[in-house]
Amino acid sequence: MLFIFLFLTGYAVATAYRVDEDAAFNRYIDNLLSVHLPRAVENSGLNTYELPDFSFNVQDSSVEDEFSEGVVTFHSGHLRGLSSVHRKSCEHSSRSSGAHSVICNIVLPRVDVRYRGQYEVTSTYTSSYRDQVHRRDFYGEILARDLEAQIEVMIFDGDRSPSLKNLVLLGKGEVTKRFHYDDETEHELLSHFDVPFERIRGPFYQRVSRVFQEVFYGSYKRAFESALANLTYP
Repeated sequence: MLFIFLFLTGYAVATAYRVDEDAAFNRYIDNLLSVHLPRAVENSGLNTYELPDFSFNVQDSSVEDEFSEGVVTFHSGHLRGLSSVHRKSCEHSSRSSGAHSVICNIVLPRVDVRYRGQYEVTSTYTSSYRDQVHRRDFYGEILARDLEAQIEVMIFDGDRSPSLKNLVLLGKGEVTKRFHYDDETEHELLSHFDVPFERIRGPFYQRVSRVFQEVFYGSYKRAFESALANLTYP
């Protein structure tokens, strides 16, 4: 009976300690994500991050012509939404001598990319043997809601600050892609020259996805590391 009593007492104490430890770590992560990470993101110039320009060729049949090939150029691109993050769940992963790791799933509620675009097509008319250039300006937007990622944080014994062991994207959530003209009224008046958005959509999304991952695993990861380095674990 004494052995059972001591075992149950020890189990209760260990469980209570683990609950307190989990609660303390959750508070630490919440503080990291709500205060220190947004500050590091701002200091890194990631609040509104300027994206590189790019262009590619598009074959077009929207203009009545024997042959036409267009060029679409995207410029003045910006990425927003990296400073808003919240914790979804955390669990202890492994423990080694003097350290243990905790894995947390985090969610970025809204990440959006917006580019200005211009489509230019040169048409060769066989009837007149002359070229004519058409241009249309538009916007390209990609909005990702509830983008989920995972971080692995190393907690060290003593006064050493925690460090980021890993950061990985888990899912893109709900993604909306949209193109629209500068002026919809103007579009109605110039409806004889439409931008071939269906041909542009795929290359645009692929290029933006690649650039986003470069930012996420580059500058954004360094911002995470900086935030952790400046926040002592209690």
